[in-house]
Amino acid sequence: MLSRISRHFLDSHCRYGNPKITKRLHAEGWTVSERLVWLLMQENHMRACVSKKFKVTTTDSNHNRLHRTC
Repeated sequence: MLSRISRHFLDSHCRYGNPKITKRLHAEGWTVSERLVWLLMQENHMRACVSKKFKVTTTDSNHNRLHRTC
């Protein structure tokens, strides 16, 4: 089972945590709990990397700063 967990973890580019990996294992026919997957991942130093959502930043063109002229 550890080989399947690490395969799913690496296939997801280290993004999937124990809930998603547990769902994948259930789809393959394994009977396993999220806690067991979490324990196995923790013992083998597998930790999911959560990426931040993309946020658009724009320039505030209505600011109150005075323009300096030299």
